[in-house]
Amino acid sequence: MKPVRVEPEADDELAAAASWYDAQRPGLGVEFMAAVAEAIERVQRMPAVHALVPGAPEDLPARQAHVGRYPYKVVFFDLPEVVHVIAFAHDRQRPLYWLRRAGG
Repeated sequence: MKPVRVEPEADDELAAAASWYDAQRPGLGVEFMAAVAEAIERVQRMPAVHALVPGAPEDLPARQAHVGRYPYKVVFFDLPEVVHVIAFAHDRQRPLYWLRRAGG
């Protein structure tokens, strides 16, 4: 499995999402984080099977992995030595906002 590198901004948005879920119901944030961990593990095992992000520029082949029952996806680049996670993006908010992190 490839190692994973996570953008600091992605870490921040993940922490905010987990906090929001936990405020909705105690323990839900932990469940969300477990679902994210499972998604990242799937990405590490087989990054190339995940779909390209619709609408992303062709020169930035970003892929996405859905996060279990949650309306989130892990947005990443499958690089030769590492899986680079660019965002933990909500399905219904600001599409492609993370492009600036990728230089796009």
